[in-house]
Amino acid sequence: MFQSIFTYESIFADTVVHLVTIPLPPEARYTLIEVNFPPGMQQLENLVLAPVPGLPDYSVVQFVLRVPFEARLTATGTGEELALDGYLPDTQIYTVVYTPLAGQGRVPHVTVESGSRLLVPPGITADKLEFAVDLHVVVRLLGKHQLNLPLDFGSGGEDQPHRLNHVWCEACRKFNDPEQTQFPRDFFPNPPGNGGAGEKL
Repeated sequence: MFQSIFTYESIFADTVVHLVTIPLPPEARYTLIEVNFPPGMQQLENLVLAPVPGLPDYSVVQFVLRVPFEARLTATGTGEELALDGYLPDTQIYTVVYTPLAGQGRVPHVTVESGSRLLVPPGITADKLEFAVDLHVVVRLLGKHQLNLPLDFGSGGEDQPHRLNHVWCEACRKFNDPEQTQFPRDFFPNPPGNGGAGEKL
């Protein structure tokens, strides 16, 4: 019995720009220290994986991606540090990807990676922090299935390789025997002007 592992990986990548506005406490003015975005794997919400009608081996992948961030600021005059945690606006992902095993009831493993960077320096007014973020999203779908393939259609046993080799040899011997394997006379037709396709060889 042979064993074969069939795997595939489908990748979807996209870039989304978000404008983020964060209200600040009104009692002080602030200076931005940094804005951090955690890269890598992200949690998904409302994941939908469904086959596309009329398009075999393809599926719709839809979910909402929420990417967290942390902004650190200092208050002017007092130097008191302020940390603000939040999320970028919800990112709606909707795409069609190749999923050949999904139609056989096997759901692929879905992972999402993200990377964010500021497009321009953040702006601070008396009561809010604003910044633009370039969000890169990579969706990976991985499917794996193990197939068990028999050596032949027989019952198997210790002499199975010997019997299989004998069958192959007999098939080759029959093919090479012109009495048992006869090709039609016009299998290799003559070129035009040399007697035509009906000429006997």
